[in-house]
Amino acid sequence: MAEKNLFSWTALISGLVQSGQWIDGFNLFIEMRRAGVHIVDPFILSSIVGASANLAALELGKQIHCLVLSLGYESSLFVSNALVDMYAKCSNILAAKTIFDTMCRRDIVSWTSIIVGMAQHGRANESLSLYDEMISAGLKPNKVTFVGLIYACSHVGLVSKGHLDEAENLLKTMPFKPHEAAWAALLSACKRHGNTEMGV
Repeated sequence: MAEKNLFSWTALISGLVQSGQWIDGFNLFIEMRRAGVHIVDPFILSSIVGASANLAALELGKQIHCLVLSLGYESSLFVSNALVDMYAKCSNILAAKTIFDTMCRRDIVSWTSIIVGMAQHGRANESLSLYDEMISAGLKPNKVTFVGLIYACSHVGLVSKGHLDEAENLLKTMPFKPHEAAWAALLSACKRHGNTEMGV
């Protein structure tokens, strides 16, 4: 291309990130910054934060977070969602929760990111409480939300049959047909807690 603008860089970098070529995406982002391209739209930041999340590269993620703050895009829903997900995947669940708590607007992605993040870090009760808050806020869970909840039900501290029943009920009341990951999470919980009857 004779001329490249932010949107041409964004298209290529986002494409690389979405196809799993996270390091290549980062290298291009650095090249774009060196070329002096002004970031007048936050979408590219959410893509590069996503690359940090998938690489579990906390220090890179923190640097991009600083850039987000310096450019004034911390109120962007897409960027905030990406930051919550990145910090959760990089094992800094407190930072993820702090960003989530300060968000002025949240969608199903925001809630699912923090619910799944809490569950993956053994904070199952908080994960389930957040689910209740999400429902109270009038949002409908998606498939990823349900898998996170089932994981939470099967995690440490929730070992009673009642909680496994709750996980099974979640699957039965889902507004869509459960997929393999949802059933796998429930079967794993049954195995972990010796409830072969429910697993069958």
